[in-house]
Amino acid sequence: MHILQSFRICSTMTFRTYWTSSILNHETVTGSRFFAEYIYNAFALLFLIFPLAFSTIRYIIRAMASDFQTDSTRNQIFEVSLGLFAEKGFDAVGVQEIVDKSGITKPTLYYYFKSKNGLLESIVNKKESEHLALLEEAAVYRHDFFNSLLEILKTEINFALKNKDYFKLRTNLMDSPGQSESFKIFFPFAEKLESLMLEFFRLSANEFGNMRGKEELYSTLFLANICSIAKKVAANTIMATEKNLYTIIHSFVYGFAD
Repeated sequence: MHILQSFRICSTMTFRTYWTSSILNHETVTGSRFFAEYIYNAFALLFLIFPLAFSTIRYIIRAMASDFQTDSTRNQIFEVSLGLFAEKGFDAVGVQEIVDKSGITKPTLYYYFKSKNGLLESIVNKKESEHLALLEEAAVYRHDFFNSLLEILKTEINFALKNKDYFKLRTNLMDSPGQSESFKIFFPFAEKLESLMLEFFRLSANEFGNMRGKEELYSTLFLANICSIAKKVAANTIMATEKNLYTIIHSFVYGFAD
């Protein structure tokens, strides 16, 4: 910093002396005094601003690096916890196991997620929001009942394949006791999904009179079926071939004995 200040002072003094002495000695140059002062002030301002600009850029770079480190740590905790919850179940995993595997301390975990319940809530919110958005798009009724059901099934399977750990955790959450904290975290999303599927079957019943009055029953059965099938596909116990998926939907619509 002392070197920069010395350079700035020497440079401005030398520049001012040179320009004022050389230009002011030439009387034929009209306004040369003002020109010299203008150039001097411009360079003085430049030397004043440069350190400030440099400090600002350095601050921005440090802030970006800090944000990157924050996101990296948060994502690491998120992924490690998701894997442990899927493997052992939410209740069987302790905070100490999470921090040990993540390579962090408990205060760090609590800084990002407040608690183990808060961590589960973050996982469920993120994954179920993605899940619901995909099914909302697939469940738009397009006056083609069979192919609409097929599209919903494919969407559920694709989500399960891309989120194997979460889908396994999701199955465990659905089977959790109704009064458990983990079930309470998951339940609002389960309700949204049930409402979405019920609305689809209500719209379908407008064209298929034999479904009227049974929309809730059919929507519940279909939702349970696609969840179970997606789970088996993710576990490689059922192959998601076009023929198999067609047979599954055909059996649901027309019955197994058809």
